[in-house]
Amino acid sequence: MESGITPLDYMLGIMRDPERTDAQRMEAARGAAPYVHARLAHLETEAEATVSFVARLPLPAPSVEAWLESRSAPRIRESS
Repeated sequence: MESGITPLDYMLGIMRDPERTDAQRMEAARGAAPYVHARLAHLETEAEATVSFVARLPLPAPSVEAWLESRSAPRIRESS
């Protein structure tokens, strides 16, 4: 506290010191991580959503059946 260095600064200093062993640097990184990176948390929420949309038909149709009929494969007309 008297030196003015925070615990995080101290751990980061160890982590960045090339003279330290890999084990010491890893331990410092592990200790500093919660101060630098937020932990991810699993959150569950329930919400109701209403979805609405507008459908534009290319041609007006007198009924759903007529529209479906116009969308089916073209039929070959027999010549009379």
